[in-house]
Amino acid sequence: MVRKKALTSIQREMRKVPEGTAALYSIAPPNRPTPVFRGHLLAKPGGVRLNRARLDYQWLPDGGLRFAGTVKGSVDVDQDFSHIRAPQNGAWVEAFVAHAGLGKSTRVEGVFQNCVRLGPNRPVRAVLFHVPNFHEYVGDPIRTDRTFHRGRLALRAGEWIVTIDQSSNHRSIRKALQVHGGYGITHAGLITRVDGARFRIAQVSEIWSMLLFFFTFCRGNWCGPIIPVGMGNRGPVWTEWCRWRIRPWKGVRSWFPLIVGQEIQKAFDGFHTLWGDQLWNEPLRELVNWYVEANLNAGAAEGALVLAHSGLDLLSWMRLVVQKPTHSAKDFEVFTADERIRLVLTDLGIPGDVSASLTYAHALATSEKLKDGPELINRLRNAIVHPTPAKRAFLARTPPPCRIDVLQLALHYLELGILAICGYQGDYITRLMTGVWRSEATLKVPWAKALP
Repeated sequence: MVRKKALTSIQREMRKVPEGTAALYSIAPPNRPTPVFRGHLLAKPGGVRLNRARLDYQWLPDGGLRFAGTVKGSVDVDQDFSHIRAPQNGAWVEAFVAHAGLGKSTRVEGVFQNCVRLGPNRPVRAVLFHVPNFHEYVGDPIRTDRTFHRGRLALRAGEWIVTIDQSSNHRSIRKALQVHGGYGITHAGLITRVDGARFRIAQVSEIWSMLLFFFTFCRGNWCGPIIPVGMGNRGPVWTEWCRWRIRPWKGVRSWFPLIVGQEIQKAFDGFHTLWGDQLWNEPLRELVNWYVEANLNAGAAEGALVLAHSGLDLLSWMRLVVQKPTHSAKDFEVFTADERIRLVLTDLGIPGDVSASLTYAHALATSEKLKDGPELINRLRNAIVHPTPAKRAFLARTPPPCRIDVLQLALHYLELGILAICGYQGDYITRLMTGVWRSEATLKVPWAKALP
């Protein structure tokens, strides 16, 4: 009897914990094509029928929805296959035939040029989405398959509520990604309206784009929501397949903390506010783009540093001339690039020193008698971009490990700068400390210390 009561009590407590959102599609093992449809397809303008047709989403080398099927007899792929009719929908979607094998029947394979939606465009109560290659974190509790784990991140932006839930087997997926690379679904989430009203797919386009850039900024790599599934009262209504702007798995540094809480919502609030500002929307996209590409080492350390420097210059202009403004456009043009960076770091409460943990960068700044980090970053950037003898001589005195140090310093400034303009006040993982546990590298953002 006691045991039965204890079990009942446990079950009662379990029901209080929200159920996690489970992915409807998987990439298991990582990079295996995802089956989408089996049946027959119609092509126009030739009115050709593809038998034993299949649609599969191919992840590597380039993501895209691919089709394959057989046609009785011969077929002119150039004349007959400009469009294929989407199953369960009826819309004609532009298609490109990549291969056609001849014989008694013709085997046709190709790829869709645009997004393909399967199912009618009816209003739905929620959009379920999938997220590949995202961070591991400790969030709010959820239950999945009779187990509990702290895997929920809940966000709100205007009329929308977004929840993202970590898969219960995310660790095994992440281990496989570390070995094989590519893509694996680590999280799934829901987009709903605050008022609970139904909505159509076109109405979520703006929040969908914003989530791509926010998740990308959090991850330090191109990562965002994919495979949207419109959910009705009885289950899926439609699913859409596109060429999403995501990148394969790569172990890169990121500010995103292990333990997430309400402070992430504040960063999301600030990001959403800037996103909705006509003056800020495009610059915010560019800041995230340059930050992530530099973090991915685009153009090696030298090219990545140029991108990070451009981001810092844009940040200083938007903050000091457009947002506040504390300086006129004319005054701003008089400042040197390192003065601009120094001004915006000071304004945002970000220390501009060269950390001693960056051994090579700190030694170079000391030997060259450079004032601070902004001067070091600008000096090296100019040496890369402008091939004068003096600048080339400075570049020659900067070994590759030092260039990597300076890049990390620039990325440190840039990611903190973006967090600051979003109003974030929580913890972050500093990239200035290496070879330590994440808990040791977790710090409070520097401007939060100045708050009363």
